[in-house]
Amino acid sequence: MALTGETKTVTDLIKSNRSIFLSAIVISGLLNIIMAILVFMYSSEAKEHVYFISENAAYKGVALDSKERNDAEMKNHSFLFMYNMFSHDQYNYEKRVNKALLLIDKPSGMYLYKQLSDAKIIDKYRKYNSRTELEVDSVLIDHNSNPITARAYCKQYAVYSDHREMLPLAAKFGVVSTFRSDANPHGLQLVNFEVIAYDRAIKEIQEKQEKQANEGTNE
Repeated sequence: MALTGETKTVTDLIKSNRSIFLSAIVISGLLNIIMAILVFMYSSEAKEHVYFISENAAYKGVALDSKERNDAEMKNHSFLFMYNMFSHDQYNYEKRVNKALLLIDKPSGMYLYKQLSDAKIIDKYRKYNSRTELEVDSVLIDHNSNPITARAYCKQYAVYSDHREMLPLAAKFGVVSTFRSDANPHGLQLVNFEVIAYDRAIKEIQEKQEKQANEGTNE
């Protein structure tokens, strides 16, 4: 009789443990489902924002409607690329160019990098103790093309110790989506980069040269 009682006790214990085990599986499954829903909701919300990181803090961009937000991001991304690729000195040249290369497709980036290398830009910075600065006049977005295209109109300044020269710089490129990262906060990539003429800037240079010529004649 004692043996039978012990057998029943063991059987009851096994049944009890089995119930606890099954309950744990069900609870674990429910928790996983809840966590998956929360992660999805958080990820969906996070995609609607751009995070700007400074040395001291991170700032979340203001959520705008889809088209306006995309235009703002594309313009900011274009500015970020143009600034890093075409504005530097002998000390930050490599750092800025490498930042720019993370914002553009590899063929276009390597082409621009080769152009800068062939022009021996870094050597000229060191020789003349000079630098380049960039002023972005405008970035125009065209939604009627596929991929979306943009045109950036800029003035690049070659700055020397005693003077500076203004050079017109304009470019046309496609804009496509990619993953966001610390190096690419807007989650965009420029493709098919092409330098184009900047007629307005060229006209300003011509007017300035004519003015200087006239002043020299009057003297």
